[in-house]
Amino acid sequence: MANISNTFDFIWWAMPRAASKSIWEVLSVFDLERYDNNGTWMGFMRGYGSVIPKCSNPEISKWYYNHDYHIPNWAYSRVKDFGIILNTRNPYSKFWSWWIEACNRNTDRHRNENLYMPFDQFVEKQYLEHYVKVRPENKHQMFTNKTARMIKEYHYPDYIIRYENLRESIRELPFIKAYKDHPRVQEVLHNWIDTPYGGWRDIDRYHDDMKQAVYTDYYNEELAEKVYLLHQEEFTLFNYEKDSWKKDGK
Repeated sequence: MANISNTFDFIWWAMPRAASKSIWEVLSVFDLERYDNNGTWMGFMRGYGSVIPKCSNPEISKWYYNHDYHIPNWAYSRVKDFGIILNTRNPYSKFWSWWIEACNRNTDRHRNENLYMPFDQFVEKQYLEHYVKVRPENKHQMFTNKTARMIKEYHYPDYIIRYENLRESIRELPFIKAYKDHPRVQEVLHNWIDTPYGGWRDIDRYHDDMKQAVYTDYYNEELAEKVYLLHQEEFTLFNYEKDSWKKDGK
């Protein structure tokens, strides 16, 4: 699968648990298209013609963006023209967000399936499954940690949207700079990026004690070391400090 805009010449590699849903709301107005794994075109992902009006009625895909990372074969000849965009997040924060999504959602499904587990148990579970009990070549393969493998296979992204300064970094994308005064662009940036919690997340879906939670409160030396080993390559690739789990980053 691929998230591509042939109108604005970019490929988006959507890292999970790094504001991808809010970013998608913005990028969707820049003529995102979806392709399957065989390179078959599946349609535009809504928002087509929002910025540059089109004359035809496009086929709108029923699908949303996806988290697969690759460059389709047909795009290799144009890859220098495409800007590859990646959204990223401090791995300690991202891992903690994964725990909330997997184990701490305030929903009937999670309550009925008894999916809740404390953060330290979740860390231990993922550490054993994805680091201790796997072959060396299969480490760093878990859902939230595919980026390093993807970059080795293709190349380093041209543009990085950092969760930690989401408002600023998304506005550095060249096509957003070019259309920063467009009413539709201003609208989606306000609604999905400048709004607290990214505009997409319904805070009531989370337990009360998570509403104002801070990820640094959940770590200690032992837990941080295990999460660091799980995401070590991402720390290096994106210049996140090993001690950034501490409140002062030291």
